[in-house]
Amino acid sequence: MKEQILEVLEPFRKTLQADGADLQVNNADTQNITMELVVADETCLDCIVAKPIMSNIIESQLKKSGIPFEQLNLVYPEF
Repeated sequence: MKEQILEVLEPFRKTLQADGADLQVNNADTQNITMELVVADETCLDCIVAKPIMSNIIESQLKKSGIPFEQLNLVYPEF
């Protein structure tokens, strides 16, 4: 399921990667998906959208693709 999630989010991840960030799937089942926004020293932090907006984007894409889940938990780093 992790690979399927990353595949669905690939176009969005490419945008994040252009700014030096990426999404990582830590856990995925039909109840909960836990993802983490991974940043590096060179990440454009001003380019990263707020956590609620990011969560909405991810949830929308996953639901459109038919991936079953109840809750998305998005872990953001301390900026």
